[in-house]
Amino acid sequence: MNQKQAPARAEKPSALNPAPAMAAMGKKRFEELTKIQADLLEEIREANQNWLDRMQSEATLASEFSSKLTASHSIADTTAACQEWAKRRMELFTEDGQRLMTNSQKFMEKAAQFLSNGWLSNGPTGGSA
Repeated sequence: MNQKQAPARAEKPSALNPAPAMAAMGKKRFEELTKIQADLLEEIREANQNWLDRMQSEATLASEFSSKLTASHSIADTTAACQEWAKRRMELFTEDGQRLMTNSQKFMEKAAQFLSNGWLSNGPTGGSA
């Protein structure tokens, strides 16, 4: 009978055997870390897609500008094409700045979430760093 009772005692947390409670806490921490990591990777994927789209719009703008310069027959046409190109470039720079700030804010929020869960201040085992 003692052999049948031993596994039952091993499953119950007690002062003498804190392993099940520590395992549950470790599992919970691991799940939290996994979720935060997945969220951060999704933010990175999204930011990457935004920058790829931006590079495509830059290539399109350069192609259109080159076509307009090639098609221009006067200084006025060339000046208009250059002004339009410069205006669009400034708009893109503004969008870049906004996108950079948005992405940075999202990354900082994820980092704060990570830190608020105690991963660096307490460590995953609860000890002090």
